[in-house]
Amino acid sequence: MRRIPELDGLRGLAALAVVLFHLYLGVFPFGRAAVDLFFVLSGFLITGIVIDHIDEPRFLRRFYARRSLRIWPIYYLSLVLLLAAGFVSWRMWLPFALYLQNTGYYLMPLESLRGAIFAPDWPLMNHTWSLAVEEQFYLIWPGLILLTGRRRVGVLAVACLAGSVAARLAGYPHSMLITRCDGLALGALLAAVLHRPEIVSDAARRAAVRPWLWAAGALIAMLGLRLAWEMRTGRVRIPLDFRLDDAPAEVLCVSLISFVIVAWTTVETGHRRLAPLRWKPLRDLGTISYGVYLYHALVLHAVQSLLPHATPGYQALEGLLTLVGSLVVAAISWRFVERPILKLKDRFDYRTAPSEPSRPVAASFPLAVAGD
Repeated sequence: MRRIPELDGLRGLAALAVVLFHLYLGVFPFGRAAVDLFFVLSGFLITGIVIDHIDEPRFLRRFYARRSLRIWPIYYLSLVLLLAAGFVSWRMWLPFALYLQNTGYYLMPLESLRGAIFAPDWPLMNHTWSLAVEEQFYLIWPGLILLTGRRRVGVLAVACLAGSVAARLAGYPHSMLITRCDGLALGALLAAVLHRPEIVSDAARRAAVRPWLWAAGALIAMLGLRLAWEMRTGRVRIPLDFRLDDAPAEVLCVSLISFVIVAWTTVETGHRRLAPLRWKPLRDLGTISYGVYLYHALVLHAVQSLLPHATPGYQALEGLLTLVGSLVVAAISWRFVERPILKLKDRFDYRTAPSEPSRPVAASFPLAVAGD
């Protein structure tokens, strides 16, 4: 399958945006939107893999083995080291180890039960709610496609999108799979559009995506007008106290914008207008973006513990050390942990027959979210 190098560049930008958001919330409030860009990328990649290989023998076993090799090693390495260092109790650690740190919100009406079971507050790992969303998506989505068939993936994606919006309007928090799968569903929809047997040329890909880009643009304009009205009436203030939890429709707007970016980048791959996304340092950042996302909160904690608060220019120095430290730790992790383990994926190759003609798919590295 042919890679789309520009999508690695997008991952690099998204990882940088998330780190800057956590470092400078008041200055860079929209950085959290990068998580939804990661979701669109993951929905596109994972759905494309399922559509292309679902008929291969033992597909599910190979799919979950490859997912585990990509996501689990450094995630569990981080959890085990933090547990061993005494940063967390077993009671709090277990929901994170099972990717259940966000599932307590499903028990929202049973507040006392939710608080007693799955409502852990662990600043060092709270950002991994997005990894829990993705892991739950990986667990459920291939089975849904098996049940409905690859021809109904588009319908299934639209249904999931509508259900996500409805769950947010019902008041559920935005860190659950059912309330934050807009981007995953839109990425799946893009894969359903492009992974059709008749879509074999660049012109066909552009023609297939164009109506969806127009539809997304129209919805973005409508939601933008609604947001402008809410700002005018004082219901939402941007950027000083921008919170997606206070504006349910804005999650959809951000996801639609991410969909447009990913779709346009995919069908225009190789064009000179996208040359900045093919810049090697940016693509390298995309390669280690999963580690950057996972480790940056840990590096920030270390910097805050070691750097005296009375240091001149403390905030700027804290941000610089955290950013550089996150990149260094992620690069070391990729070189000595992730890349060697990923070589094991060859044992779980999807194809048992000669390769078919290649078609463009997302790049094979993660965010937060993860690649093939």
